[in-house]
Amino acid sequence: MRVWAASMLSLLLALSLPVAFSQEGFSYQSLVLMVYADGAVHVAETLAVEPSQPSIEAPLLGQIAQNILVTDENGMPLGGTVNGTMLVVDTLGASGVVLEYDCLDLTSKLGALWTLKVLSPVNFTLVFPANTTIVEVSQVPLEIKSLGERTALVLAPGSQEVSYVTGLFGPEAEAADAITIAQRAIEALAGQGLNLSGPTAKLDEARAAYEAQEYRLAKSMAEQALSLAYSTRDLASNATEAILGAEAAVRVAVAEGRTEGVDEAETGLANARESYQAGDYARAARLATEAQVAAERARTPFPSLTALGGVAAFAAVSISLLLYAKSRRRPAEPTVDLERLFREKPWLNPDQRRVIEFLAGKKGSAFEAEIREAGNQPKSTVWRIIKKLEDEGIVTVEQLRGQNYVTLRPRQGAPEGKGTERAEAA
Repeated sequence: MRVWAASMLSLLLALSLPVAFSQEGFSYQSLVLMVYADGAVHVAETLAVEPSQPSIEAPLLGQIAQNILVTDENGMPLGGTVNGTMLVVDTLGASGVVLEYDCLDLTSKLGALWTLKVLSPVNFTLVFPANTTIVEVSQVPLEIKSLGERTALVLAPGSQEVSYVTGLFGPEAEAADAITIAQRAIEALAGQGLNLSGPTAKLDEARAAYEAQEYRLAKSMAEQALSLAYSTRDLASNATEAILGAEAAVRVAVAEGRTEGVDEAETGLANARESYQAGDYARAARLATEAQVAAERARTPFPSLTALGGVAAFAAVSISLLLYAKSRRRPAEPTVDLERLFREKPWLNPDQRRVIEFLAGKKGSAFEAEIREAGNQPKSTVWRIIKKLEDEGIVTVEQLRGQNYVTLRPRQGAPEGKGTERAEAA
């Protein structure tokens, strides 16, 4: 390793820089860069987030980021969108965020010599592959340590450049890195409670091929294991959404008295939950979708003739059927008088009014995700609209399996002639 000729003053200045660089709504707790033999760099960031922030913008260290995984402090996945060199994360109440991704443009190679260049906002740990020789470092490291067979440097914030050579080249190194990446992804998803028996079995095959020095086969199997792991994640997400939709449809059917056919929907929903617990996410999604359809088709039962007797009973039932038919022909009385509500609350903006009209069209209730999709708006925008309507007493919000379920309060608006003090004050 090269002997560095930096001054003691430079070292003291580096040590005095803060570990956490405050950003808008969040701060860094740790930043680790894991370098692989093929030049890829895995970035792992732990952030402390202000819970009142609906979203944050975290800078990406490279221009080319892949395999982005964002979770909260409990390991639950969060939504993230890349916007140039920034990652916009919908935190929505999280107090911590773990951000992981692979950068493909932090390193370059000339012959056997690799060079890593990075601009970091905070102190960070740089971990190299096994059998690596560090040739040159642009600044004196704050710390040098060993992590098993790997060398790690703790570097100060700012622009850093490190040159190194690795002792492993070619298919063996590529296979080792592919196995490591697949194992990390599987472990992260397993922490969310997913059934990953298929990807794990494929990863075991990759390890066996590596031990047999069949490195190209080992790399291929490790990449298949990684693909299976992400496919499993997507299938589980689809199954969860389908189960939530079926649960909401059953609740609406029961609330409206449409009990004929609900038993079939509830049975299908129970089977969907069992399939999800067994790890058969595709079957769980299919059963939940069928249960939702059954709940939406459920009907209000007709009065029973067998419960009544004789001619008088028959006449009573006939009258009941006639009244029932007439009531079916009459339009249902709306739960919310939109005209009166908008008249009494003229300060509502167009976005808030559209959300209210959408809920009214959905029989008064809908998931926040449905509202967002209907208006084609970001999560943070819809969240603020719903929060404002909740503060106004227009809607209520409850949690259903981790999602916001928004319901219009019935009988909105004061009786005619009462006046609207707030409107007059405005």
